[in-house]
Amino acid sequence: MMGKTNKMVAKRFKLTKSGKLLRKRGAVNHFNARKTSNTMRFKKKRFAFAQVNAKTVKQYLPFN
Repeated sequence: MMGKTNKMVAKRFKLTKSGKLLRKRGAVNHFNARKTSNTMRFKKKRFAFAQVNAKTVKQYLPFN
């Protein structure tokens, strides 16, 4: 029997087709007026999640 998807984890991480986890950067939501457009574009990108912790996070995403 499969468990439910943890919605908190599902909103924060994306699972790629190859099985890698992607995450968003923190510190994007405020103090942005003085940031350059290059910095803001860089902050919007998704980054690979550490493989050490990926196994734990994947347990909360049973249907992805």
